[in-house]
Amino acid sequence: MGIVDNQFRTVSCEQCDKTATFSLQEFQTPDGQKRILEESPWIRGFRVANMVFDGRVYGYCSSLCEIKGIETGSHEFVEKKVIEFPTGNNLEAIKRAAAEAAAKAEGTKALKEGRPVNIQPGS
Repeated sequence: MGIVDNQFRTVSCEQCDKTATFSLQEFQTPDGQKRILEESPWIRGFRVANMVFDGRVYGYCSSLCEIKGIETGSHEFVEKKVIEFPTGNNLEAIKRAAAEAAAKAEGTKALKEGRPVNIQPGS
């Protein structure tokens, strides 16, 4: 016998410490399946939750573990934050917003120091 390739698969629950490792060749025989199910009876109820949009895969040994996984919020789709930069010629709007922010900061400082403050309607 020269070279023998053998692939192994490890199945584990996301919520508890249950894990089973077996060869794919063994899993394809009736005797092998019987032995695997005797050693790890929880595999019979194993279920997989695939998150389609981002490729996450979760495995659970029972409904209770799956519910615990759902309660943690791990199944929720996590939206990636996107920073949008302004386009076009917004220089005047940026200058106006900066001037307003500076005026508000100066007004707050003047109030704290007890100096008079000019209040303009609409600002």
